[in-house]
Amino acid sequence: MTDVKCPICSSGDTKLKIVSKDYLFLKGKSDEFSVYLCNDCHNGFSFPFLTNAELNRHYPDNYNCFSSHKGFLGRIQRIKSLNDVRVIEKFLKSTGNELFEIGSGSGFFLSLIAEKGFKASGLEPSLSGVKYAKDNFGIDLNNCFFEEFASENKYDMVIAFHVLEHFTDPVSALVKMRSLLKEDGFLYLKVPRLDSWAAKLYGKFWHGYDLPRHRTHFTKKGLIDLLKKEGFETVMFKGDYGPLDTVRAIDYFSRFSKNKPLKYLLRVVNLLPYSVKLIASTLFEVVMSPFKSGRMSIIVRKIKQ
Repeated sequence: MTDVKCPICSSGDTKLKIVSKDYLFLKGKSDEFSVYLCNDCHNGFSFPFLTNAELNRHYPDNYNCFSSHKGFLGRIQRIKSLNDVRVIEKFLKSTGNELFEIGSGSGFFLSLIAEKGFKASGLEPSLSGVKYAKDNFGIDLNNCFFEEFASENKYDMVIAFHVLEHFTDPVSALVKMRSLLKEDGFLYLKVPRLDSWAAKLYGKFWHGYDLPRHRTHFTKKGLIDLLKKEGFETVMFKGDYGPLDTVRAIDYFSRFSKNKPLKYLLRVVNLLPYSVKLIASTLFEVVMSPFKSGRMSIIVRKIKQ
C-alpha cells in the first residue's frame, strides 16, 4: 500500500508497478513517470498527476495518430479498420446509422464508415488532424477536446479507439460518452491491456504505457467492472494484436536497455526493414495471443439505471 490514491475509485490500496520515461518523443530524456496498480478497482494510473498544460509538451504535431499512414503500414491499417467496420455493421444492422468518433485523428476510419452509408461525425483536438480530414476525406471534424464538446444529438454508437487511456478521469469521460448515446446505444472502445503478456514481457518499454500520454491503464476485469458501474453491459470482448507495440519495444530495448547483450542483439534486429519487423511482430503476437493480448476491444450497451 502507498500514499498515492487511485483517481478512479479513491482507494489508497495501490502499489507501484513500473517507473518509465517518455521514450517516444523525448527519447528517454524526460522526467520519470510512475504507473501504480489499484488493488480495489484493478486498474492502473500514471503518476504524478499532470495538468493539460504540462501534458501538451508530450503531444507534438507529428504525434502518430494525427496523420494517415501510407504504403505498407497504410494497407495494414486499412485491413484492420475494415474489420472494425464489419463489427460495427453487425451491431447496427437493425438499430440505426448515426455514429460519433472521439479522437478521429486523420479522419481515415470515419471515411470508411461513411463509405458504408453510416452518418458519421467526430472530434479531434489536433488542428493538423482536422485539416487532414477535411483536405483528404471531406470530413468536417469538431476541433476541441472531448471535455469541451457539447451536442444535443444522440448517437447509435460512440467510438473511442485508444482514447480512454488518455483521460486522467475516465469515470467522467464515460459518463459523458453515455450521455451521447441513444437508449440501448453502443460504446465501442479499444485500449491497451495492463494484465497482458506484452506488459509483463516488455516492462517499462511496453508502448501500452506510452508515458506520460496514457494516464489510465486498464485490466480486463477493471475495465468491465468500471463500465458496468457506469451503466453499461458488455456485449463483446476480444483481444487485439498490437504488432506496433512489439516493433517499438525492440526499438526502445535497443537504445535504452541496461542489459548490454540484449541491447546489442536488438540493435541488429532493428536494422531490418520496417515491413519485415512488422510481419515478424505480427506472427509473434499471434503465437502469444492465448496469453492475453496486449490490446483489447470491448463493445458495451447503454442500459437504464
